[in-house]
Amino acid sequence: MPSGARARSGPVSDAMPAFDDAALPDLAYKVRWRVPGARPGSHRGRQNGSGGELRGYVPFWSSPDTRRIDFARSAKEPDGTLMVRQIEQRSAIDVYVIADLSASMDPTEDGARRAEIAKLVKALSQSARRSGDAFGFIGFGETVMRDDLLKASRVRGAEQAVLERLQTEPLTARNINGLKDVAAYLGTRRRLVLLVSDFHAPRSVLEPSLAALGRHDIVPIVLRDRRERELPSGFGFIHVRDVETGQPRSLLLRPALRRRWSQAAAENMRMLGQLLSTYGRPPFFAWDRINYERLSEHLLAG
Repeated sequence: MPSGARARSGPVSDAMPAFDDAALPDLAYKVRWRVPGARPGSHRGRQNGSGGELRGYVPFWSSPDTRRIDFARSAKEPDGTLMVRQIEQRSAIDVYVIADLSASMDPTEDGARRAEIAKLVKALSQSARRSGDAFGFIGFGETVMRDDLLKASRVRGAEQAVLERLQTEPLTARNINGLKDVAAYLGTRRRLVLLVSDFHAPRSVLEPSLAALGRHDIVPIVLRDRRERELPSGFGFIHVRDVETGQPRSLLLRPALRRRWSQAAAENMRMLGQLLSTYGRPPFFAWDRINYERLSEHLLAG
């Protein structure tokens, strides 16, 4: 596969495919780290509270709570020390979708990628609310797009303005240099971040940007066109466009080209997977559409 090239075919439309709110998938997720916050939620926390697992026992004098006295455990103490149970607090987190809104994320100019991002935003915001978590969104291209910025919120429907912009605003940014500035909008408290991009950017851009996000729990979602890894069957010419420069090219479909294309695509995925795993969880690859059952399994695996 020529570097940065993507096969392109099919009609071009300004309309963005709609999705049915009632049919949105249930997106499950969890984190492996203990949450420091005191707001009640569904994740394992660092603080003592209620609703979680038994953390251990301490003498009553160090945690004087008569509701948690364990007489059976106290009876085992040689000196008769009164013991109380320590229960971990189940706590809430902030969950973000951080999305690449550059032109390369709309390769066929039909809005299909924007629709996928919108569907993910809607599904994750609903799942976050059910879990007691806050949901936020940050879009980036050449810069962080402040009009597409949603600070983490538990307010129902807070994501609506983001969805409307994804439905109406074309993706025109020429690069993703703004990714390096995203960390400043997340703050210092650890967040669960779903980072959505095709990751068609130089390593010199990706690596420092990913490193800046290192304090957060990053889940890269690599959203690409299936034709990037396999060429169409048949014989003839195929039109491709360089995702960085936008320049068109025509290539003759031959068996040797198909082999080189597939080999180059596999190597690109391997190297990208290594890079992304260095700074976050292993990446989730989605071809054309996000499979939400598989994504939930990926998020639950931690």
